[in-house]
Amino acid sequence: MKKEIVPVISSAIGKANKVAVLTHTNPDGDAMGSALAVVHWLRARGKEIKALVPGMYPDFLAWMPGTDELLVYDRDAKACQQVLEEADLLICVDFNAPDRLEGLQSAFERSQTPKILIDHHIERGHFCEMEYTTTEVSSTAELVMLLMKACGDATLLTRD
Repeated sequence: MKKEIVPVISSAIGKANKVAVLTHTNPDGDAMGSALAVVHWLRARGKEIKALVPGMYPDFLAWMPGTDELLVYDRDAKACQQVLEEADLLICVDFNAPDRLEGLQSAFERSQTPKILIDHHIERGHFCEMEYTTTEVSSTAELVMLLMKACGDATLLTRD
């Protein structure tokens, strides 16, 4: 992870008004927790933000604050595509290749909107202009927390 990317990411977040957060198909706890953490963080910064998942998440993750607001592509493709079209920033969490987006992949790849990747997996390809990635942490959720702190937003950390 290159520390010089932090000001670039912070600036992109600062300029954005409408943000879409995307995570991978069959999301696990790290994917869901990371996506929802970004939602809570950027909402606290006054951003209009939505989280999108390609398919339904497991029931055992439904306790996480914010799952009731998730947009599921398999259930409402039109709403997900509208969010992607209207967003002025896309943030990808916990996946290392766009094919992990399944039905969202083509709309994501067509989008000219600036993209940020936050991920802890081994690199497979560069599909976002801004990358906050390393394999030297336990999870993407840990990277989200580190990025929040690096952007000067540690005071926005909450239990959610």
